[in-house]
Amino acid sequence: MKRFLLIGLIISTLLFHSFLLSAKEYKVAVKELPATEQYIAMIKAIIEASGNTATFQILPPARADYVISNKDVDIQFPIVIIPDKTKHKDLEYDYSSIEIFKTPWILFTNKNKTVDLNSLKKGNPDKLKIETDPSRLDDFNFAAIGSTNYEASFNKLSSGAIDGIILSQSTGDATLKKLALKNIKRELWYEYVRTFSLQKGARGGEVDKMLSTGIEKLKSSPKYDELIGKQIRSGKYDNWQP
Repeated sequence: MKRFLLIGLIISTLLFHSFLLSAKEYKVAVKELPATEQYIAMIKAIIEASGNTATFQILPPARADYVISNKDVDIQFPIVIIPDKTKHKDLEYDYSSIEIFKTPWILFTNKNKTVDLNSLKKGNPDKLKIETDPSRLDDFNFAAIGSTNYEASFNKLSSGAIDGIILSQSTGDATLKKLALKNIKRELWYEYVRTFSLQKGARGGEVDKMLSTGIEKLKSSPKYDELIGKQIRSGKYDNWQP
């Protein structure tokens, strides 16, 4: 009997060490946003479901895009997919194969100045001054201005110094509510798909497959609805006005 117990212990030890040897620790950059802690919990659960672990850096959005482009990390999150696929080849990173959820981006304008959303989408023929997240400048078919201080941007919009701001609903609304500005109008700009960004050439590779495996396994766990289902629900456009 003791012999069988010893054999079982040896086998369990070997399997445990085999697991440790096969598991990897991935470097992840997460953008510093209002929902950053939720994003970290989401990525951690996906990677752990695949049998691996991760270390995290929380960085400003433009810096997070830089470190994945520079191949200093394996994964960056979140990134929104540029709708114009012809621009994808010029990016210095790849999008992962999986799509996590959609997120509405909002055009914020001053109530005292009419801005035609459809005209803006057609290339901004009126040459309006529009600010946005610096990492999203490639999204548009006109020259937007990168904003490194969203509170300052909203104050400029309120005073009439600029014509509009395009930001994700969660980021823009959090800033708008904090400043309690009442002369700002909101309208849906576009619903972007959020995913991971990977090192250039990594789409379809080991890291990409690991993320796909992790999220498929997570779907059978209550954590999926708690972490990702909640994001899907909270990511719906909320048509409110200040």
